[in-house]
Amino acid sequence: ASGIEGERYGSHFRFRLKPAMPLLPQSGIPRLRSHPVAPFRIDRDELEHDLPWRLMQNSPVTLYWRRECFEADIRELRERGFVVPSFDCGDWTDEFALHEALRLGLGMPDYTGRNFDALNDSLSEIEVPEESGLMVALDNVTAAPRADVFLDVLANASRWWLLFGRIFGVLARTDDPDYQAPIVGAMRPHWNGRERLDANRGK
Repeated sequence: ASGIEGERYGSHFRFRLKPAMPLLPQSGIPRLRSHPVAPFRIDRDELEHDLPWRLMQNSPVTLYWRRECFEADIRELRERGFVVPSFDCGDWTDEFALHEALRLGLGMPDYTGRNFDALNDSLSEIEVPEESGLMVALDNVTAAPRADVFLDVLANASRWWLLFGRIFGVLARTDDPDYQAPIVGAMRPHWNGRERLDANRGK
């Protein structure tokens, strides 16, 4: 247990904190965990990684244009045991509707505030499966009220969950093949692997 202990040196008494956790052998460094929390392995070729890794590789937000690509990845994630709540952003007439839909779809309590600050806090308290993960699927993402702020909040939640070895990501589909997503969570969203080339988005 942590605490304070002291030693007397002549007329002086020196206090020092007792370590609150075990130390690594001969290092004096606190042992934070006994096993790695990274949700992915590093001993695989980049192109051999499964879909979840490819979606999270460059950004927690992956963009889609073709509906069939969007739906195929949602289907595969669910087959792998991921929780994939799906939302149509075109149904949200205002910010209140956005927050109410997320509160219901992500299992947040009734007292959750209907604003982005409250959403930022609440996303750290939802259930994210340890053995798989949670991917939020957003159709018509550009129709979401304050879409740039919305995506930034989701991207920040992704980083928070990765600190605990949990996968939280976003699949976002738009009807605009030229959509230039804003930088969210200090990273710019990338197009999915099938549509990364302009030619694969009808250009």
